Amino acid sequence: MDLSSEQMAELRELAGSRDVPADVALRARIVLWSGEGRRRKDIAELAGVAPLTVDRCKARYAERGLAGLEEKRRGGPRTQVPPQVRARVIALTSGSGSSPGNPSAAARSRASTSWSNRSATTSTPGTRTRSPSPGPPPPTRSSPRSDSSRPRRRISSITTRSNAIRITRH
Repeated sequence: MDLSSEQMAELRELAGSRDVPADVALRARIVLWSGEGRRRKDIAELAGVAPLTVDRCKARYAERGLAGLEEKRRGGPRTQVPPQVRARVIALTSGSGSSPGNPSAAARSRASTSWSNRSATTSTPGTRTRSPSPGPPPPTRSSPRSDSSRPRRRISSITTRSNAIRITRH
């Protein structure tokens, strides 16, 4: 690759700059080494890239100059939730009225602000929830003082003195 002395100076400055991203500096070095007459295989080994990457850097620099060394703009992230689904979820949870297949806000058993994940999915057609596992219910804890005939005593004060705690009950 034939480079003028001005281009070589620009590439040297770019390759040694701390103000540019590392990948841009690497591409500048690749083009610079190519301008110095080094072989493609040697450049790839020095830069730690594939020989095809060396060819791409050189082609992009030849086509667009220093702008070709910049990272290509990639497309944005794909939409995770389609707009129709998003609008449906907002309509279901906002209490803004009814939509097709959606009961009105007045017909809901709970206010829209107190919806849980489970109630939101059960009211949305086409969604699945996990059913509880079959089997006996979990055992309940019984306290030793479960006798309701005897009133519970309340703690009236807690005092601490020299690493000892005294609890007064009445």
